[in-house]
Amino acid sequence: MGVWGYLAIAAAVVGLAMTFVGDSVAERRRTAARLVAIDRRLRLIMDHLGIDDPEPHLAEVIANLEQGRKIPAIKAYRDGTGTGLAEAKKAVERLARERGLDIR
Repeated sequence: MGVWGYLAIAAAVVGLAMTFVGDSVAERRRTAARLVAIDRRLRLIMDHLGIDDPEPHLAEVIANLEQGRKIPAIKAYRDGTGTGLAEAKKAVERLARERGLDIR
């Protein structure tokens, strides 16, 4: 097989790989969109029924904040919510401000 044959095989392999990756990305986007829609509906139902969203992970976060332990509070928030580092840091700092706690 010549150089052109190897190039053709390589192009076919790359094309197939891109097809599978594209399908995976599209599927993740569809799943994310469905989860957002489900979350919105669930919140509407809970609001209609007057159900508060208990945030059990906040107990550990607040306990850490009251002890002046900001990093463990951020870790607890991330573990409880699955959020990223920047979002968790902002949320923990907001919680500390709301409760008048001085964390640095």
